[in-house]
Amino acid sequence: MSGDEGTCSFVLNSESVDTFGVDSKYLNEYGAWTCPHESEHEEDYCLFHLPPAEKSDTEVVEAVVETLKSAADGSPSGQTERKLQFLGAQFGDFELANGTLGASIDERLNLSHATFEGTVDWSGTTVEVSTVFLGAVFEGEACLDDAVFEEATTFREATFQHEVSIQDATFNEVLSFRAAQFESNVDFERAEFNGLAKFRAGSFDGDANFAFTEFAGNVDFRRTTFTDTADFGRTTFLRTTAFRGAKFGTYADFRRAEFGDK
Repeated sequence: MSGDEGTCSFVLNSESVDTFGVDSKYLNEYGAWTCPHESEHEEDYCLFHLPPAEKSDTEVVEAVVETLKSAADGSPSGQTERKLQFLGAQFGDFELANGTLGASIDERLNLSHATFEGTVDWSGTTVEVSTVFLGAVFEGEACLDDAVFEEATTFREATFQHEVSIQDATFNEVLSFRAAQFESNVDFERAEFNGLAKFRAGSFDGDANFAFTEFAGNVDFRRTTFTDTADFGRTTFLRTTAFRGAKFGTYADFRRAEFGDK
């Protein structure tokens, strides 16, 4: 099954994933998601679905940024949302350090089930659009240090296979790492969570560092598994905090952590 002539042939069907992260109105009659982007010259797939070895990482990142900018051109809402759907995309390195992802739109940048084979560097980046990484796989290291996420962001069911650094990052709206898997160390030191933060049913296989972080909204760690060290030293929890059913392995540190419930 392929797309229309000139359109990418990539299809994401219900046999490969349970959740698409898109409204059902964007699925075809078979319940599958089809890519809306144009295929590359003499190729069956668009730039985003070609294997990383067959394209320039820099060109791909620039194309995502330009697509986001063009989505704010006043197109009907449904067309805009389709433009921002990159489900199942394949990326090599995704370098956007100190950049900006922004647009005056209500639609989401959807990278659900995307694969990032190389390094993801969004350090110092300001993300002004709601972003979805549902079921995404990060095969290389990921750095979001000092990044600012202004809108809702979800990494639900995402998998991080290498080290992740999110030091000094700011999340101003709802953030979800629900059922996310961190297979190596992850560092949230001094991060600020100003909205609801969901880590429920997640798994941390390496060290999990939340030292000096601040949770200004409710936070949910229910049924989360920490296999190695979990450091919440000097962490501030200002509202309702839930750890019911969480499992701690090697060591858990809550020294000088502050708990409140406004």
